[in-house]
Amino acid sequence: MPSFSSAERERITARLRAAGAELFARQGLRKTTLEDLTGPAGISKAGFYSFFDSKEALFLDLMLEQAGEIGSRLTAAATGPSDTREGIAALLREILTVLETNPLYRRLLANPEEMRAVQARMGDAEADRASRALLRPLTDFIASAQSEGRIVDAEPGAVLGVLRTALLPALHRDELAPDTYAATMDLLIRTIAVGLTAPEATS
Repeated sequence: MPSFSSAERERITARLRAAGAELFARQGLRKTTLEDLTGPAGISKAGFYSFFDSKEALFLDLMLEQAGEIGSRLTAAATGPSDTREGIAALLREILTVLETNPLYRRLLANPEEMRAVQARMGDAEADRASRALLRPLTDFIASAQSEGRIVDAEPGAVLGVLRTALLPALHRDELAPDTYAATMDLLIRTIAVGLTAPEATS
């Protein structure tokens, strides 16, 4: 297996991550080959394994990197407003902004088979770690808001499911009327925010 200096490893790792982020977002994990990844990095297929055990491992690495960056944005959005309804609405709007501006994150949410491929190659524990990291901003918000009595006292998993329904129209935007999409999303977000806010939090 080829050996690389520290500087080479740093440079090649950055190139592999950049190629992976672009290719996985555009064509998915299954259709991306090792040759697709190693070409931009200037290494052989054998050299790839000096950096990652598999393309699924690179995909997982990018997922975890995305989770950290996105998590900070979502947490800031949810905790910014003092009003609970506004906090929920801000959280959902920030998620939608991420979906519209981050093609890899959009791919992760729109194509669950990608996670199943990672799970099959990397194992349940690694796939679960990535899923938890991606959902942590939402689960942390739910736990905090419920403990403070600001959102409804329902099963946290059900609350998470309701929050995630707000993403469905964005993932199927091409099926909705363009002239009413923005109004539809605004109404959906406000409806979810009102429905999840505990009655006592509005008094």
